[in-house]
Amino acid sequence: MLNNEFVLYGLPALMILLGVLDVVTTDHALAEGRVELNPVIRFFMRHGVWPEAKLVLHFLAAGSVGWLLTGEYLKLGIVMGGVFCTIIGAAVASNVRKWV
Repeated sequence: MLNNEFVLYGLPALMILLGVLDVVTTDHALAEGRVELNPVIRFFMRHGVWPEAKLVLHFLAAGSVGWLLTGEYLKLGIVMGGVFCTIIGAAVASNVRKWV
């Protein structure tokens, strides 16, 4: 059985950490001439506010999962948080794959 406090605080914290890493590694990848694949973030790039928008979206996702974890939707929150972490973790890995 998972420790509820670890899940309640750890999963949203991991989501925020991955979100910050996503912004930092995306910025570095863009400086190398690569492109953002997410069309929503590309929209914000055209308006010059992509880092802020990307962080806000990550915080909203983490907050939503955190809310799910506090109620009767614990399992759904764990699944959604896990899927989010997997997708964003893959994006971060893709951004840094040429650094090493």
